[in-house]
Amino acid sequence: MQLQEAITMKEPIRYSKKEEIVVNKKSERITYIDTAKAIAIFLTIVSHSGLRYHPINQFICSFHMPLFFFVAGWTQKNKKITGFIEWKDFLLKKTCTLLVPYILYSLISSNGLDLSNFKYIFYGNIFSLNHIGAIGTIWFLPCMFITVVIYQITVNLINKFKNKSIRYGVLIGVLVIYGMISSYFNFYKVSEMGVPLSSNIALSGVIFMFVGKYIATLYNKLKEKFKQAKNKNSIFIISLIFLIIGMILYKLNKEAFMFEKYNFGIVMAEAWYGNYFIFLINAIICSIGIVLLSMVIDNKFLRYFGKNTLIILYFHIQVLGISNAYITNQLPNGTYKCFVNSIITFLAMGLIIPIINKLFPNLSGKFINEK
Repeated sequence: MQLQEAITMKEPIRYSKKEEIVVNKKSERITYIDTAKAIAIFLTIVSHSGLRYHPINQFICSFHMPLFFFVAGWTQKNKKITGFIEWKDFLLKKTCTLLVPYILYSLISSNGLDLSNFKYIFYGNIFSLNHIGAIGTIWFLPCMFITVVIYQITVNLINKFKNKSIRYGVLIGVLVIYGMISSYFNFYKVSEMGVPLSSNIALSGVIFMFVGKYIATLYNKLKEKFKQAKNKNSIFIISLIFLIIGMILYKLNKEAFMFEKYNFGIVMAEAWYGNYFIFLINAIICSIGIVLLSMVIDNKFLRYFGKNTLIILYFHIQVLGISNAYITNQLPNGTYKCFVNSIITFLAMGLIIPIINKLFPNLSGKFINEK
């Protein structure tokens, strides 16, 4: 189980070997979503490799975190949860897969087990983690927890309406409210320590999850047309078109580069979006582009990393540092060195993942008795 587990399908669709882009029959996972997660985590590594002000990094930062929420929504079932038992099971599962690894990683990476650190750990955002020297990237885990809880509450709400038009109308209205709240409580409007559990950012995450879910629904209605394509060239071209449009939109979001501290672009972790509407549209379009690209390049190698994004999220910072200090230290600083370090780090994680899964399953959101 990783940042968000892929949802199983009751009747896997069978494609020819050449065109199999949807479901792995054996595992019944949506395989291209695992590939999309692998791309997302690789982009995360690149964004932390030292490019910072480079246009490539600015573009990556405009969508790579929303992409995680988007693919989480892609695999969701909008099923209403009712009763104490169902809610208990739901919250327990999300606590074990998201909050337990977060607390463990925070304790391991913080500057000591001082009791005062616990309040910052439970505050749960990038600012509080940085304050105690913990790995800042794991801000995503409590944020995702809040996101999936709000998502489920919203699903329960809209499912109260039997009329489809009213249901969609209510959903759109609720998501607009979420967006207004999230955009208002940006880094300008909150305290130095931000909002607990990145709850303001989680509201944006809910929007991306719902968009991901309904784009997936649309795709499932149109997938016969994708299936009938003699090759994947058309899907690849469409994915490139989406990504090119995303590049144009990120450049149009000039407000993202106005403030001196954030002149390298969008930082979702700190609620810095620039123009919020452009941020949303750009992130959605790029996320669609990445998912389509994943359908084309889907393979077992990338799926392996996509199934273990949580481990990579934590350890890639340390591995990047080792690579930079001892492997590529003779290379001149620059874009080339950053990409080499990113590739080395990504591949090195392939050696670290089985060790963590075997010896410390709780760190990957898994448990010893879990099959």
